[in-house]
Order: sequence, then structure tokens, then C-alpha cells
Amino acid sequence: MIGQVEIMSTTVDIPSAPSKPEEKHEPLLSRLNNFLHSNIYVYIITYYLYWLGFWLFIPVVAFFTMLGFGLYDLFTAKGFRKPCGPVLITGCSSGFGLDLTMALAAQGWKVYACVRREADMAPFSNNPNVKGLILDVTNEEQVRAAFATVDGENPEEGLYALVNNAGFEHYGTTDWCSLDYFKVHMDVNYYGPIRVTKAALPLLKRYGRGGSAAARIININSTSGLLPGLPLKGGYSASKHAAEAWSNSLRQEMRHFNIQVTVVNPSWHDTRCALPPKEKLLAVFRAAPPAVQEDYGEPYVVEAAEEAYTGRQWFTWKPENVGRVMLWAVTAERYRPQYIVGLDARFVNMPFLALPRRIMNNLEDAAPFSKMLPAAAIHRE
Repeated sequence: MIGQVEIMSTTVDIPSAPSKPEEKHEPLLSRLNNFLHSNIYVYIITYYLYWLGFWLFIPVVAFFTMLGFGLYDLFTAKGFRKPCGPVLITGCSSGFGLDLTMALAAQGWKVYACVRREADMAPFSNNPNVKGLILDVTNEEQVRAAFATVDGENPEEGLYALVNNAGFEHYGTTDWCSLDYFKVHMDVNYYGPIRVTKAALPLLKRYGRGGSAAARIININSTSGLLPGLPLKGGYSASKHAAEAWSNSLRQEMRHFNIQVTVVNPSWHDTRCALPPKEKLLAVFRAAPPAVQEDYGEPYVVEAAEEAYTGRQWFTWKPENVGRVMLWAVTAERYRPQYIVGLDARFVNMPFLALPRRIMNNLEDAAPFSKMLPAAAIHRE
């Protein structure tokens, strides 16, 4: 008899090979970005290759693009609107705001001219087409009261156009000036237009819903909102850059409500309402801490003021040009998102912005202001 042999089988668990982690493929643009910043030599070479290609390729494209847009603008211009609704303008005591007020009133437009003091209404107090309102753009209560008046007098129509014209400009280096110097620039030039615009939007939307024409917001800014910051004007330049960016955001946000937003960027124009640069600079400088005054010395301030005044004699234009362009922005049938005003702004400043930043900085360093030395200057060339 053959015996049965029971073979005991055992199950051996063989560990499976570890699975490979999924490879994450980094996007091509991310890898390219990493390469461009991998070391300083690659960074420098690609920087100048970009600008070389830019200056070789872009002029050809720009020429034909601008030619096309120019011909289109020229042949589709539709003239100017007749009075079609009320217009509110801030900063009407003098300068651009007063010029625009009188020009619109002469054409029969209903104008709400906003000033900070009752006495500033004298130039238009007897004009039947102009109503003066007390409105300081930094005063929330005055802003609400002014628009309550406009709303009460135009309950059905609303407001056709808002012109944010009020502004503030002062001078001084960062260490001369207190923090309040920067705050007041932002409060008037940036928060002021926002404060006024927010109060005006319900009336502008009401007009836009009427369908006869789009309502308009015209923000009077400056080429300082386009150019890199200028010395002695840090507070002003920063506030104008902020206003420029906000205006572009507002333009895109309001297009769905039939509200058009235009920015007017004038260069330096003699508005006859500012102290001479020398007086402005000295007033701020003498309020600086004594140690800061010792660092600079008053002769430096006087020299800086004289240099600024000399430069402005070459590039200072009549304010009537800005007033005329502002009138176009309000009344032109064909809407334009931007007007740049001034020979220097249109043919010097704008091409300057197309330069690489390195070249910009070199040109700025070669400017007369950079050659003037404070009393305690460390680097003397």
C-alpha cells in the first residue's frame, strides 16, 4: 500500500515592487521662466535680446497698426454733442476746471461747478447755466450733500458727465516730508476721485439706462501717472500712478452700464494757481527736522528749484490747451479712453516709456538734477 504523502503547501506573500510616483510635468512656460532666472548671465543676455527683438520687430507692427487706427479715427469722427444732460466738475475755482466750466456753459450745458469756498464761485455766480456747489473731495459729508442736490434737481435724467478735476501737488524729498505729505496727495488725487465717483455712479447709471447716449467719467490725471517717479515729487507721482491704474479698472467695470471712462494726461501747464517751485520747496524744506536740513543745505534747495523752473520754461504750455481737450472729452461724439496733452508729453515722454528700464535709469542719472549735490552727499563725482 502506497501511503499518501500530504504535502503541506504554504503561501508566501511576495511584496510587490513599489510603484513609481507620478511624474509631474512642469509647464513649458514655467521651465522657461526658471531658465531665464537661473543665473545672472542668462538674465542679462536674454534681457537685451528681448529689447533688440522689440526694437527690430515692434516698429514695423506699430507703424501699420497705428496707421490703421489713425485712418479709422480720422474717418469715423462724428463731431460734437449738443447739450444732452448735466455735467458736474470738481476743482472749479481756477485753472482747468474753471476754463471747462465757462466753455460748457457758453455752449448751453447745465454745469455743476464744485469749489471749496463760497468766494470761489464769483467767476460764474451770474451765469444762468452754472450752479456752484461747495464740495471738498476729501469731505464725505460735502460730497453726499452735493450729489443729493444734483439728484433732487435731476430725478429722472441723472448725470451725463462727471469730471474729476480737483488735484493737489507739492514738492519735497522723502526725508524732508512728513507722512502727512504723502497722505494728503493720496487723499486728494486718489481717494478724492474715488469718493466722488462712488457718489456719482447711481446718477450716471440712471443716465446710461436712458439709452440716448452713454454717460461719461473724465478723470484729469497727469503724465506723472505714466512716467517713472520724478525726484521731489514722490507723493504726487505715487498718487497719480494710483489714479491711473484705478481709472483703467473703472473703465472696464463700467462699460456694462453704458458709462465711458476717459483719462486726460496733461504735462506741465501753467494753471496760475500754484506757488513758484522755489517757494514750495523752501516751505517744505524748512519744516524738515534740523538734521535733515543739515544733510542738504539751503543752497541745494535753491539750486534744485532754479533747475526745475528753468526746465519748465522750456516745457510749460498754456492751460487753454488742456481746457480744450477736456471739452472734447465731454462733448465729442466719438469716445476716446485717453487724451495726452502737451508737445513734450506726446513726442518725448511717451517714446521714453518704450525704452528699457536700464536706459531710462541712465538717462535719469545724466539729468541736471542728479548732478546737484546735497551738503552731506557721500558719492561725489
